[in-house]
Amino acid sequence: MSYLYIKQKIFDISNIIIKTNSDKLILNYHISDANITLKNIIFNIRSMVLVYDSINNMKIILDETLFNILNNIDNKIKALLTGSKSLNKYVSIVNRSEEYKYNYINIFIKNIDIKGKKIINSQLLVKFKLIKGVFYPRLYTYNMELK
Repeated sequence: MSYLYIKQKIFDISNIIIKTNSDKLILNYHISDANITLKNIIFNIRSMVLVYDSINNMKIILDETLFNILNNIDNKIKALLTGSKSLNKYVSIVNRSEEYKYNYINIFIKNIDIKGKKIINSQLLVKFKLIKGVFYPRLYTYNMELK
């Protein structure tokens, strides 16, 4: 699969375009210098920690840069959806472990047996799925390497 990813150091939240209708929440990224709009938002994940949570459910502990980007996306979506009776509810991309004091995202991986912690390198695709009137983040990884 060929794709472009957004370099975290040049990411600008003002370039995010959010489109909604009754069953879709779509994020695009507009690059004005090149006059193009990316239909998917993909980030590189390098040397982050993958933690086994339960069968097929894992957490990626976010570094500060990716946390800030994903948190800004969450805030922009929440601002758009707040106060709108016609738009659906939304579950945040970023989660916080108060017990261990870290920010993380959930990912679901089928047919993989990982115990404990691993270092992950991958690309992360951010999408959303409407389930029973609520938009849930769906985070897909590509070219995943575990160490």
